[in-house]
Amino acid sequence: MSGTGICSMLMSGILPSFMDNHGWRMGYVLCGVLWGLVMLGAACLIREYPDTGEEKGKSAAEKYGLTYKEALHCKGFYLLIGCVLLCNIIMVCSQHLPAYFQDAGMSGIESGKIMIVFSLGLILWKIVLGQAYDRLGAIPTTIICYGAYMAGMWILSLETLPALIGGSLLAALGIASSTVLFPLITRKIFGLKEYAPIWGNVSMATAFGVAAGSPIWGAFYDYFGSYHLAFLGAPVLLATNLILLVALMRKKYYELPENLASIPNSSSFR
Repeated sequence: MSGTGICSMLMSGILPSFMDNHGWRMGYVLCGVLWGLVMLGAACLIREYPDTGEEKGKSAAEKYGLTYKEALHCKGFYLLIGCVLLCNIIMVCSQHLPAYFQDAGMSGIESGKIMIVFSLGLILWKIVLGQAYDRLGAIPTTIICYGAYMAGMWILSLETLPALIGGSLLAALGIASSTVLFPLITRKIFGLKEYAPIWGNVSMATAFGVAAGSPIWGAFYDYFGSYHLAFLGAPVLLATNLILLVALMRKKYYELPENLASIPNSSSFR
């Protein structure tokens, strides 16, 4: 998932000059060609395995969890979708950061430098989040992540150059959660028995959140004339989101038999 930040930095260096020389139309063509090459490469890396109907390859822990139909009848399933939706609506502030920086009095060069710090933060934090989840567990990692997210959004509201740099770096940790933490949290809550269809539905909230978030942030600016109140109020919504996520992870939607307690890598299911 760190590839998104790396790609953002690389394309930020390539696209502007390319479009200056060849126009927007060819810029879109270049993106389309690169996208096609990436998808072709991904297709070459995927191996198909026949479905024999057997579960011999599964570990004992993977056989436990909720089925997709059972998850659909859980209130927690829809609460999790709501949490993912809200997080991604707030996360889309990243698309408005350059405008916010310049609105706060930063020059175009200063705004670009802050965005580089933000992109580097995304790359770093996505790697750190995975390591922290393995070492600290789901709930402590989520609390740390959201704590940094809330602090970052509040610091960004101060609108000074040091605050914008520090706030961007901290907020990047929370924004990284949408691609790293939520798949792991979903596994933690519902198990691996039918994880793919469950996560498939939960992940749709990411797309809806991004689609709804950008116009919401834009409308907020149009109405109030500034992003300031949005950054100031976002931590309140994030705190509510965090409380719900912790409650969902503490609730046991399925029981793991005692004889699996000694199985390696099964602690996340207890």
